[in-house]
Amino acid sequence: MRESKQTYKPKGNQTMNELITGFTTLSNSELVGKADHIIASLSEEPGITYYPTPAPTLVVVKEGMDALNAAMALTDSKPATEQRDSLRPPLIQNLQLLAMNLETTTPGDRAKLAYTGYDLRKIAEHSHQPPAAPGGINVHATGTNGGIKIRCGANPNTNYYQFETTADPVNGPWSNPLTSTSSQKMMADGFTRGTDIYVRVRAANTNGDSPWSEIGSTLVT
Repeated sequence: MRESKQTYKPKGNQTMNELITGFTTLSNSELVGKADHIIASLSEEPGITYYPTPAPTLVVVKEGMDALNAAMALTDSKPATEQRDSLRPPLIQNLQLLAMNLETTTPGDRAKLAYTGYDLRKIAEHSHQPPAAPGGINVHATGTNGGIKIRCGANPNTNYYQFETTADPVNGPWSNPLTSTSSQKMMADGFTRGTDIYVRVRAANTNGDSPWSEIGSTLVT
């Protein structure tokens, strides 16, 4: 008896968090390939043990995949294109519904979901530490209004940068810190031409400030 391609509803109110289901951007061949990989993953161990009763069933998903695959073999023509275009949405919908049910079966269990054939969303890495001190400090004169420009290497886990200036790196005093959201566009001006100006930079995030960087310098022109 042929299975009905009815619309399946996931159990409960589980929303998709782990499995990527953005299939609309895939080409027809990529979509068929992804569906085939998912079917194969859920048809063998350990996927078949973790998910013994997927819904929609793999038979239904395979029928949609095979239909699109057959339409792809047709000679290009307007009717063939229309047929392929009409077969994509049902297959995509079934793959999305299947993902929702898989997540309902093992909610949040990435170790098991990794065997479904779907791609897993990347886990954002959250650091609970302040960033490291910036490196690659580069300072040069702009030649305008006694200005200088400071650059440093971009730091991960950084919300903004602060920099201080002084004409005497040993005894100071250092200026009040200035803030920039860019590691490449830290600017200051009003310095006396012919003076060596020294700069140090630190990175900051919600956990605090990094140590100050090594000191860079330039002759103001």
